Amino acid sequence: MKLVISGIQPTGLVHLGNYLGTIKPFKNLQANHDTIFLIADQHSISSSYFKASSGQSISYNLISSIKTTFLTLKACGIKNLIFQSQVPELCQLAWILGCISSMSSYEKMSQFQAKKEALTGSSLAIISYPVLMAADILLFKSHQVLIGDDQREHLCLCQDLAIRFNSIFGEYFPIPQEILAKTPRIMNLRDASKKMSKSSRSESTKINILDSPDNIRKKIMKAKTDCIMEVYYDEVNRMELANMIRIYYGIVGEDIVEKEVRKRWKDVLEFKSDLCDVVILEMGKIREKYYEAVYEDKFEKDEEELVDKLKEVGRKNLEEIKKIVGFF
Repeated sequence: MKLVISGIQPTGLVHLGNYLGTIKPFKNLQANHDTIFLIADQHSISSSYFKASSGQSISYNLISSIKTTFLTLKACGIKNLIFQSQVPELCQLAWILGCISSMSSYEKMSQFQAKKEALTGSSLAIISYPVLMAADILLFKSHQVLIGDDQREHLCLCQDLAIRFNSIFGEYFPIPQEILAKTPRIMNLRDASKKMSKSSRSESTKINILDSPDNIRKKIMKAKTDCIMEVYYDEVNRMELANMIRIYYGIVGEDIVEKEVRKRWKDVLEFKSDLCDVVILEMGKIREKYYEAVYEDKFEKDEEELVDKLKEVGRKNLEEIKKIVGFF
């Protein structure tokens, strides 16, 4: 079977956008594919320690966030979880890939430019982030990568690096292809021009998987919509409502059919009420499993046999790569 890889950074609480964009589609792929789901703990510190005067509170919060992310993913039904920091070969491969790529490839990337502007500067990790992401994918010789549309730029770089390596040293890496999640990007509940984000300071902009039913209902009922009461799908003129309609159909697993949308609800209030119900039901099942694991103190890194197997694959592949490039 083809190997599919995806991942998530353990920063902040996992939200509905992560769930519909990555977690739920990945869970569906597990039945018919070999899979690896990477908890990208190394990526998560690419900017957190930059300009920090003390790292103690940052490291404490990171440990807590990693545990929460791991247990949330397990509660969602994600298997074959591995921590990025458990595989040191990833950084070794990233160095090799960095040696065959140009600096300009990274400087031109839109996410680098945005982060550089937001931080008024850049750590080395921010500019080299994409090459470590490429190593995440290539070390295990992944065939397909589940990504959101905002990660396409990074995957294109990864494909270029694989092609470049193969052209220099002979065919080694498969060229990884994208799998785009069926559900379009889920946007901010207060401003549909921005994506739903863990880093948003306002909790009203996002629905976290672990939110209580009351909080979910409050956030949805207060979510921004226009003054038109009729419910219909219009991505251009009714961005906020269209975003909420995508959430509804992403949860129930159906395609959006405009005629059905118009018939289904008499007004926006009825639609929001139904949306509350389906989100609360879906998140409730996950939240129950999460708190059961917390109560029983079940945090432990995934099955040792699996992790050891993946580590061995990483070690074996890196040894081959080192010989190819001329290392002892």
